[in-house]
Parts: sequence; C-alpha cells; structure tokens
Amino acid sequence: MKHVFLAAAMLAAGIPVSQAAIVWQGEAVIDSATGQCALDPAISPAPHRVLKTVLRPKNLSDNGVNTTVTFIANQSALFAMVIDQGTMPSGTAAAFGNDSSGVIEANVGVPYSGFVQSPAAIVTTDDNVTLQGTINNFLFVAGCTVTFRAAYSKRND
Repeated sequence: MKHVFLAAAMLAAGIPVSQAAIVWQGEAVIDSATGQCALDPAISPAPHRVLKTVLRPKNLSDNGVNTTVTFIANQSALFAMVIDQGTMPSGTAAAFGNDSSGVIEANVGVPYSGFVQSPAAIVTTDDNVTLQGTINNFLFVAGCTVTFRAAYSKRND
C-alpha cells in the first residue's frame, strides 16, 4: 500500500516513478478552514482533520529543483503542490491531482503563504521534518483556504 501511495503522489506531480526520489511521509493536521471548504462534504478539510501527506524536498538525489507536497483526503482526493524552486514562505504552486469526484486537475495555480519548513534546508540525514502554512483553493475547492501543520518521517525504502 505504501508503494502505491508514493507512486500515485509522484505520478500526480509529474515525477517518473523510476527515479530515486527521497521523500518524507507523514500526517497533516488542518488547524483552520474557511466555510467554502465545507462545500465538498466528501473531503471537507475541517479543523482537526488529519490527512496523509508526502514531502519531496528540492535538491536531494533525483528530486530536482522544486519541492513537492502531496495531500490525500479520505482516500478520494489527491492534491500535489509543486513549489517552484522550493520558494518559501509564499508564492503560487502548480497543483496536480484529482478532486473527490475523480476529476483530474493539472497545472492549477494555487496560492500559498506562511510556509515554514524545519529544518529550513532538509538534508538526507534528517529523519524527521515539519512543514506548516496556508493554502488557498485547497483540494481544488474554490475559496477553500486552510492552515495546516505537518510532521514527516523519512522513508527508507
């Protein structure tokens, strides 16, 4: 199951599965969500909801120059953000994945802000990392803005 999850996240982000990506896998807790988030009850990213997440930091092995953050909601929606050059704390990411009804979304501009990654420069010897921030149009729901905090552990496949 873990390999399927990782492969799906990588494919959604446009990353060939054959590459040796270095990733951290964990969970994200939604701290706040605007009312628009409730418009999709199948995935409703309400406060205190926990989502599976994968972090693929920039410049490690074959990870490339961009950072990718992927979220999975209720095993029905996949939301992968490709952050150009790993730019933090704010910018517009290219989002890929599918909404809860299975509609595939590709290269959707998604504003994000307040992103703080710890450590600031992740290296391959870091076993645990964290990420927090705010994402607009989360899970491809128009007007849905969430703040989240995530904790990750390095995958050693």
